[in-house]
Amino acid sequence: MANLICALDPLCEIYVARVAEDAFGIKADNVAKAIEWAINQEVDIISMSFALSDPGTNLSKKVNEARDRGIIMTCSAHDEGSRVKPAYPASYREENNEVDSIIVLAACDQYGKLLREAAVQEPDYKFQGNHVFAGVVPFVKSEENITGSSVATAMAAGMCSLILTCDRLAHPGKEYINDARG
Repeated sequence: MANLICALDPLCEIYVARVAEDAFGIKADNVAKAIEWAINQEVDIISMSFALSDPGTNLSKKVNEARDRGIIMTCSAHDEGSRVKPAYPASYREENNEVDSIIVLAACDQYGKLLREAAVQEPDYKFQGNHVFAGVVPFVKSEENITGSSVATAMAAGMCSLILTCDRLAHPGKEYINDARG
């Protein structure tokens, strides 16, 4: 997913926090620790290309701390649809309207239609997440492709980063508010 983010914003700085050994071992407490680490690194954006059915005990607290620091969080809607509800951390957006720095993403095809696997939860945005080339740059020569809301989430994080980079280039010396509520 870092490849996709960097392809959209070549000037971004990526901070990687490992939360599991594989895609099936993600635990809420590890995610909470990773969010705390990201807050301490003073990141602008946290991309969370996964969905958890159990939020654990600390995840909500760390998501709120990130929000209070003005960190944008791109979160995947669940690709399992109605079989898995709710999907955290994306579900914090629905449960608490004050968590306005969470952006919930779902994957769509090239025509904007949600993928069959897409969640019932209403996403904030749909991003192309169907057969996206994911090899090394240049992607045009890549034969590997990936599908899902995790792809859409990484692409949205890359777009958020690009917009922030462009704003910083257009307004050098501008001070940014650290409180997302503002």
